[in-house]
Amino acid sequence: MQRFTGILVALVLVTIAWAAGTEPAQAQSKPMVMPVGLAAGPSTWLFGQAYGNTPGAFNYGDEWYSAGQGLHFGIDLSMPCGTPLVAVADGVVAFADDLGFGAGPHNLILRHDALGVTTLYGHLQGYPPVRPGQTVVQGELVGYSGDPDSTCFSRPHLHFEVRSLDYQTTYNPVDWIEADWNALALVGAYSGHLFQADMDNASRWMSLDDQPDVRFWGQRLNDYREVYPPPNGQTAPTNAQIARDLPALDTSAAWTVRQLGGEQCCWQNFWHPTQPDGLYSIFGQAGQRASLYAWDMVNSRLGEVVESAPPSHKSPDWSMVIRMEGGDAVLTRQSDGVVFRATTGGELPALNPANTHLLWVDSPPSVPGQARPAATVRVMEIGRNTPTDLLSAQGASAQWIDDTRVIATVPGQDRTTRVVLIDTVSGENTDLGTFFWMRGLSVGPGGQWALMILSNQADATASGVYALNLVTPGAQPTLLGWFGSWRWRDADELYVIPMQTDSDPVQALYHHDLRTGTLTALNTPPFTIMNGDWSVSADGRRIAFRELNTRELSLMELP
Repeated sequence: MQRFTGILVALVLVTIAWAAGTEPAQAQSKPMVMPVGLAAGPSTWLFGQAYGNTPGAFNYGDEWYSAGQGLHFGIDLSMPCGTPLVAVADGVVAFADDLGFGAGPHNLILRHDALGVTTLYGHLQGYPPVRPGQTVVQGELVGYSGDPDSTCFSRPHLHFEVRSLDYQTTYNPVDWIEADWNALALVGAYSGHLFQADMDNASRWMSLDDQPDVRFWGQRLNDYREVYPPPNGQTAPTNAQIARDLPALDTSAAWTVRQLGGEQCCWQNFWHPTQPDGLYSIFGQAGQRASLYAWDMVNSRLGEVVESAPPSHKSPDWSMVIRMEGGDAVLTRQSDGVVFRATTGGELPALNPANTHLLWVDSPPSVPGQARPAATVRVMEIGRNTPTDLLSAQGASAQWIDDTRVIATVPGQDRTTRVVLIDTVSGENTDLGTFFWMRGLSVGPGGQWALMILSNQADATASGVYALNLVTPGAQPTLLGWFGSWRWRDADELYVIPMQTDSDPVQALYHHDLRTGTLTALNTPPFTIMNGDWSVSADGRRIAFRELNTRELSLMELP
């Protein structure tokens, strides 16, 4: 808590001044402002979990969201305890600390009769500084964010809801709050995926603005048989990215954009890791089991069916398919059908890029807010049914970064995460550092670099995206000169879309060279990415994304 004291005093003063001196926007198309009195960013707050059909709601629907038809019936915004919160619209304080509404340890409910709705601020740090019956105006300070576990290091965030006047129905806050939601979503959600796809209705409830109303104590809406991404307990460590060193990018070249699929087509898309033209999508009509299709790039249409959805788990180069049979992993080499078996105790493993060794984490699924279970990171050579334990710790996770090295993360107290580099040949562990409020660890092709977001640092100017050199001993993380979303072009280069805080939804694409630190604007047509979902082809010449204005799957590409 002391870490935030100085920051919070400043934030409160800024917010009070802002609330007193700023009139509500009159030209906005939606009647509410954001419930946080500060602009989004790495030193203030970031998007956490969307409203509706989220992976978190699917995985914890019975534990946390059974009253709300299994869906996440609010939005979560990640922020430190004590962040100032404001009234989203004019209204009256209806309740304060009425835990019949949930969302403890403290909450606030405002009534907006002119709009016909109420709003709930959940997980507040303390009793709000307003009282029942008090009138509030849009932008007025009404509380401070907290942590549902009352620790300020476990899960500090604001849970915000828009409800009916009778409190029995919740609505999507995206429909009510004027904000650049797609810019916020670019930085990503807690789980990495915004929404949980139903393989028997693969296009339903897959965008920020098409989520259903929730009627409390109604029938569960997401009782799916087959889903993507895989549910808890059926996930493997993240695949390493195949090493690639592409020719120098012509940063003056003009990119073009063309449309591929319609609004109902293809919310889950994947590039082949080695084939530049290999774009694949999950698609299926309502009531039919979806399939994984290959795209016909020449004719801009879906091509042949590759396999039934959900897609199988594959090796980093897609040459091997991995499935589970009881406690065994069964690996099938696609070129000749040769099968290998490995006993992994029921845990789905990941292969290294050389397809010689398996990696898995032996641990039951964890539930946020509860004590993390003990986890053991294990590696095993294919053909030898004797695993080697690399690391054991509560909440540990790991992924391959190249043929012989693994990067592991171990969560600690006070929002810290220890990052460890493990050489599976020598057994040597190298501690790369312990980082405060880390999210979004991403390892580049070939394992030379890793990027991560460090938010809410004690020094606000130290919050942002950091590059971590994984091949130079003793290298210190470097704060990069931009904040936003990134995808790897090759081992040393990135495509970057900076996060915007203004009202212009049009986004911009940049190229960043980690070797020189150079950030260069690229010559692209205007574009806006929906859902923060974009991906780069193996040759770095194409970017697949869903365009906000047309809602169609599109390709931005070089000549």
